[in-house]
Amino acid sequence: MRRAARHHTHDRSKRRADHGRRGTIYILVLAVAANLVVMGMAAIYLLRVRMRGVGAEKERREVRRLAYCGVEQAIAMMNNYTAGTGDWRADYTNDQETTPVDMGDGQVSFKLVDEDGDLADDPTDPLWVYGIGRIGDAVWVERAKARVDQGLPLECLRTAVHSHRSLTLPLGTELTVVGAPASTDGTLDVKGTLTGDGEAVDASLGGSVSGTVTVPAESKGMPPRTLFDEYIGRATTLTYSGDLDTIALGPGVNEYDGSGVNTDGVYYLNTGGSDLMIDKVRVCGTLIVDADGGEVTIGTCFMKPCREDLPVLMVKGDLTMHFLSPTFIEGVPVSHNFNPPGAPYQGVSDSDTTDSYPRGFFGLVHIIGNTTIGNVGTSKGVFVVDGQITIFGQAAQITHDPDLMYNPPLGYANDPNSTAMIIRSGSWSRQAAP
Repeated sequence: MRRAARHHTHDRSKRRADHGRRGTIYILVLAVAANLVVMGMAAIYLLRVRMRGVGAEKERREVRRLAYCGVEQAIAMMNNYTAGTGDWRADYTNDQETTPVDMGDGQVSFKLVDEDGDLADDPTDPLWVYGIGRIGDAVWVERAKARVDQGLPLECLRTAVHSHRSLTLPLGTELTVVGAPASTDGTLDVKGTLTGDGEAVDASLGGSVSGTVTVPAESKGMPPRTLFDEYIGRATTLTYSGDLDTIALGPGVNEYDGSGVNTDGVYYLNTGGSDLMIDKVRVCGTLIVDADGGEVTIGTCFMKPCREDLPVLMVKGDLTMHFLSPTFIEGVPVSHNFNPPGAPYQGVSDSDTTDSYPRGFFGLVHIIGNTTIGNVGTSKGVFVVDGQITIFGQAAQITHDPDLMYNPPLGYANDPNSTAMIIRSGSWSRQAAP
């Protein structure tokens, strides 16, 4: 009997242990199930967040696409316009948004902004085109600059310096070209040192050349001489009274004769055949000089166009460019303010004489005559010379500006009479929503 009792007690203990294990397993199952439920809910929540993000990203892409469409719609309008007067520049209002039109899930509009405030004053003016896309409360604005499409640029814009006649480097002289070759439609005569590449119809290479010289090279297309007179038609005429010395010229300032200003910074001076010295001069615009029969000498200057689709310097007559001063600093050697109101530098005007500027020409220089080039500072652009070029000294350096090739100035391409508009290369940017 005692053994049976012990056996019965053992069975009860075993049943209690089995029941405890089953309870533990049950609790574990519940815990796992609860975790799975939590994980499932979290996954659903994250999926919803992700879907909302996907939806927001899709909306962002769509509203941006609509803004791009606004710019393209404006360009298409310009090139296919027949409504009203038939002249979109006259029928549209500067800096005024058009009525939004439905497109896809949103709306598209645009506005045209001429920096001089008048769309209709010049059929060649570049302008900013703002494309505006809207979907609900989402707004996106893209901006690009429109310019006249003149076709392919003249081949001379593919060079750093080009002579239609000949390019000569006498013994002891040096010319450095960066980003593009030194070129001539005649003979490249190197007795000195050419650092960079060269292109010529013929060549005499008794000196040193660091790059490759292509001979014979095809002649480059040159701008017509009548272009000089066309640019005079854009200019404000200055009354000749002697040299240009220690002055600033710009879209809102004329320190030469004070007779008037040109909103594009284009000024014309006829010397009547007399010689002209240009020294310690800042030009924020385009300087046109007729010294046919005389000679123009440039000492030290800083010249950059006010409008990017215009050249910086045009000269009829022989020209010598050799900077006499190693610096261009207000107060050295004379005290003068070269960024007064009307000729800001990097967007800033002031009344002090403590600023400094790079020396050189920044843009297209076009000379109808023979040219001597010496130290021209940190010049960047293209030098196009209708006559002969002779290098002087050892500090002549010109860096090519490829933008002049991609966006040629007016008259320097193969279809100068075009009125079609295109987007200027490299001008796209996002803008703040209105």
